[in-house]
Amino acid sequence: MYILFINCILIWLLNVDSLSSNISHWSHKSDLPRIQNGQSCVPGKLYRMDCNTCRCGEENSLLCTKMACLTDEDIDAIFHESKPSSLQEEKKDNILRKRMKSDLKYPDVPSKKCVPGKLYKKGCRKCFCDQSGTARCANRIQCNDDRSILMLTPEDVRPRFEKEELNSLSLLPNTATRCEPGKAYKVDCNFCLCLINRNLLCSKMLCLSFNDTYRIKALKYTGKPCEENETTENECIKCSCITKLTRCKEIPDCIPNAMRTPHGEHGKKKPKLMLSLKKDNDKCIPFSVYNDDCNKCYCQDDSTLRCTQKICLNYVQFLKLKKRRLYLEKHGL
Repeated sequence: MYILFINCILIWLLNVDSLSSNISHWSHKSDLPRIQNGQSCVPGKLYRMDCNTCRCGEENSLLCTKMACLTDEDIDAIFHESKPSSLQEEKKDNILRKRMKSDLKYPDVPSKKCVPGKLYKKGCRKCFCDQSGTARCANRIQCNDDRSILMLTPEDVRPRFEKEELNSLSLLPNTATRCEPGKAYKVDCNFCLCLINRNLLCSKMLCLSFNDTYRIKALKYTGKPCEENETTENECIKCSCITKLTRCKEIPDCIPNAMRTPHGEHGKKKPKLMLSLKKDNDKCIPFSVYNDDCNKCYCQDDSTLRCTQKICLNYVQFLKLKKRRLYLEKHGL
């Protein structure tokens, strides 16, 4: 019963599915004023709370992003919750603990090879150590930048990806997946770097989900009257007539023609549709669905976004959850 109770609590934490208000203009800038719960704020203004960005609503209510802001104390707590079962496991824990803590700081770039996945600094530029042990530094000058690692993007810590490099990136299903320190990956439409603790540092784009978009459209068309045995296929949706009612399904992994070709009929240019968009300044395609890590964002008819607010785990948080669950199961709790 206790295990069931713990699992229910964990599932609840990972599925806070309440829809947020318009988030299409969230900012990740480090110059936002800091705020704590209970402090007064100006409605509509953006603030920083630890590593999260918050928008002030009515009556001093704060709508914030839900990133986990790890400190040295948080890292110690992760390993304090469950004791290792052997000296070998304790040694592994200590190594991972040191790696996680070192990832919170920016030492100077070493003269020889660096540690893959580790972040460094070179003057006012942040640097990322790749698989080969070579430090690659960002083009941006970032003096006095105190942002959390979770607020950074790959371009904050290394040069921009070249086209050839982007085409060769391995694909990962989500940000909680184990990765190889120093290596670059792609998650949906975002580019990610694997840090020394195997967490992913990713760009912050919302990724257009064709499957979800056309699944919702298929549900909308389903149930309408039709002629017997009538079958239609409209781009990424296939409909059949069953008992005089339309039954529609999306075509898996279908990409509409408007996304494939830059020109329409008679050589006329079609309007450019974005496969991804930035949260702070791009307009979404009305009635489309975007992926934001483990969350879904639904574009309204006025091109604003309504997003779910699940807590998306990174690899370290996933390990913590797994370690805790195994400990409870082992001791019959």
